[in-house]
Amino acid sequence: MSILKNALASIRKAYLSLTGTKEENEENLSQQRTQLFEAIKKASEDGTITAEEMEEVAQMQKFLDITDEVMTELKIKVLKDIIQKALADNVITKEEISLIQEVGRGLQLSEKDLERLKPDMDKVEELYAKQQNA
Repeated sequence: MSILKNALASIRKAYLSLTGTKEENEENLSQQRTQLFEAIKKASEDGTITAEEMEEVAQMQKFLDITDEVMTELKIKVLKDIIQKALADNVITKEEISLIQEVGRGLQLSEKDLERLKPDMDKVEELYAKQQNA
């Protein structure tokens, strides 16, 4: 079972065990939201986020009362973090480019949302092209 699937199962179990009002459970819900964000980030590091996992993430998003805007910002941050890690050593490999592309597809970001990452992707592509011409 993948990292993300394990985390989603754990979050779902914790969610289903909640008792009391939403206000009474708010601290637990907040912790579960954080767990979900961390699970997505960790799963993205190896580039394996499937459509099935993203469907489960969407279900958990509803359970945990996370808005679409907040979820989109998280996904953008996750992909931006991967891009920044790739740029950190000033060397871009084909594997890093593939990872960035695969995670971008896996996170199911819209073209509009991906456009926000264009300056970062331009840096990746420029550095890669510079290395290929050296």
